[in-house]
Amino acid sequence: MLAEWPLAIEIFQRAAAMAKVADARLLEATFLADQALAEWKNGGKSQALALLADSLTKLEILKSGEESALEIHRAHKCVEQVAKWIRFDVGARDEDDVWEPPAGMCSRLEGDEKIKGYPTCPFDLLWFFLADTEHRANLGAAIFDRAYKRRLKSKYAAFRTFMTHLKLQIAFAKLEFSTLLRDVEELVQMIAQSKAQLATGKPPFAPDSYGNISRDDSAAAMEDAITSALIALVASGKAPASFLSGWESAAKRLPDRNAVERMLQIVERVLSADEAALPQLFQGNEPKLVRSIAALRMSRGSSLPIEAMVVSHASISAFVMMSQFRRDVEMRWAELVRAEWRRCIAIPALLSTPRLTIPPIRTACDDNAVGLKLVAKILLEARHAAQVTIPPDVVETWRVMAER
Repeated sequence: MLAEWPLAIEIFQRAAAMAKVADARLLEATFLADQALAEWKNGGKSQALALLADSLTKLEILKSGEESALEIHRAHKCVEQVAKWIRFDVGARDEDDVWEPPAGMCSRLEGDEKIKGYPTCPFDLLWFFLADTEHRANLGAAIFDRAYKRRLKSKYAAFRTFMTHLKLQIAFAKLEFSTLLRDVEELVQMIAQSKAQLATGKPPFAPDSYGNISRDDSAAAMEDAITSALIALVASGKAPASFLSGWESAAKRLPDRNAVERMLQIVERVLSADEAALPQLFQGNEPKLVRSIAALRMSRGSSLPIEAMVVSHASISAFVMMSQFRRDVEMRWAELVRAEWRRCIAIPALLSTPRLTIPPIRTACDDNAVGLKLVAKILLEARHAAQVTIPPDVVETWRVMAER
């Protein structure tokens, strides 16, 4: 292994330039991939992604007649492994057989004929790997923008699904929900197409071979997304109603217009309700969305009794645990719960038997756990600070989560 990555970068950069002058396009593409790996190992992650994207672009336009089919196939497999590994390096664990490529691997074009027996990833999937790496490493959206445009012409339902889902993940990370409803509608239909593709018996990344399918209902996904977005906003100290007017306009262009408009009317009604009315909205015979938004409002900065905060934290935590957007809101929600209980234990009069309950709550809040594991640890202690009964099955769920 090369220890001096700056030197490796210079060597591969010069080699790529020489290959370009010689119009050796396959060599140029592979040297760019080798330089990308060296840049990544040297800490230049943005530059590495840009180089790897350039390598993919050049590799994709190569015609197999210009170089031997074996060389093209081998180069594709090597660049694929670099793309997989850097994504693995930032936390992705959903791909099998990922190993760290050695320096200079991609430009070693000699290879055994047996490598042809190993199928290559479609270029669309490799672009998703780069875009997902960019997002996970918090490196902006330049690669994502290029990859997202490919979905319009992509013949792979799985790629279209992945990219639409990634767009939603980026929206949650940035708290930018202007296109939330349109993106959720698209995601639901992309998932339906992916399922239809699987039903044909073909692999997920075989070209589309399903016929016409009916539109899938998106109402449940819309409610999940709207509630999750509001949780993310409240947990981040943002105004939960800040996107309502834009959502109301967007709803008019959706196939499920009436259902979504009813949801938004509910959200607006509960967000504008008097605080004193929230416990009744939460406990009454109301739709799930009403109870969720009421619980969300009671979860932060409420002047209601502490019992309201306990049950609201329990309710929203249960929602997050089952949500399609759990990964996108879990960390923010946990920090809200931590902050609220630290606020409460700073005012002992708010708690029942403060001498007994404050120390274990403080210990739980100071724990290094994250996400719902942290929430579970806090709520297991906080439940003793209020005159409220938590169902045994809920307590057991918290115990399991706290011990994971």
